[in-house]
Amino acid sequence: MRRTLTLAASMMLLAACGRDGSDEQRKGREIEQVRNGETFGFGSIEKVSGTVYFTLPIIAAREKQSVASYSKGYDPEDVRNRLIVDSVSGEGRKILPNEAFQISDWIELGELRSDDPGQASHNAYPTMKDRPVEHYLAVVRRPAKKAEAPPTFDILAGAFASKHQRWIAQGISNFKGAWLLKDGKIATITASGDRQFYRVYDPQTLALLLDKEL
Repeated sequence: MRRTLTLAASMMLLAACGRDGSDEQRKGREIEQVRNGETFGFGSIEKVSGTVYFTLPIIAAREKQSVASYSKGYDPEDVRNRLIVDSVSGEGRKILPNEAFQISDWIELGELRSDDPGQASHNAYPTMKDRPVEHYLAVVRRPAKKAEAPPTFDILAGAFASKHQRWIAQGISNFKGAWLLKDGKIATITASGDRQFYRVYDPQTLALLLDKEL
């Protein structure tokens, strides 16, 4: 269920996006961006467990039209970007440079830790609520150049506190899942065609440490 933004939250988000909030002070809940003929708005506020951060997906409108509220006319499945906001300082940032992308999966890592590759499931995380989330992954869908070809996917990894981000996979055909190992390293399972790969990344630099075909 979507949450209605308060005026204060609206102004914080508009400031985080680098927009002038004078008109929004009068509009209250109406928050939209229009770029290249497309309209975008914010989805639901999502608190990042154990941290001072919250995030909001930036989603595309189903139709090109002005809206009376930020939830009307938007497609919750068409996520183009995500805003991360520090609830203490009010500072915010987008993880992607613009809304030309499409995020198919958003994963927050930090609670489930296991050395078992069998944990690689879209539904495997998180299970423990006493560990703060430190990292995130955004799986970005790339349309194929030819209409009959399937799309490919890239994976952007990042850290909430340090703001460090890195593309850790590009051109994969399927994302199977991600989780944290017991020592804090990031593990993923992805597919390229009919081949599956188990990869491990350093949590600080996000550099590849292990690349193993399954």
